[in-house]
Amino acid sequence: ELGELARTLNIMAERLEDSFLRLKQSGATLNTILDNLSEGVLATDPEGRVVFANTVARRMLDVQNGEGPLGELPNP
Repeated sequence: ELGELARTLNIMAERLEDSFLRLKQSGATLNTILDNLSEGVLATDPEGRVVFANTVARRMLDVQNGEGPLGELPNP
């Protein structure tokens, strides 16, 4: 019984690892697409804090990648 449980847990761990890898690859693809757009793109959280800015948006805002928070947008 313990051997079967261990095998099941190993299978689950492998599937989880595969899922994380696919998610990471999808995120990298999305970032590549967004960073190569000719338009600036910002994403905000529900409180209006900027959580993502592509390369063009950072250049427009004169903010370097990895620099502190980009700020908050007013709530309409």
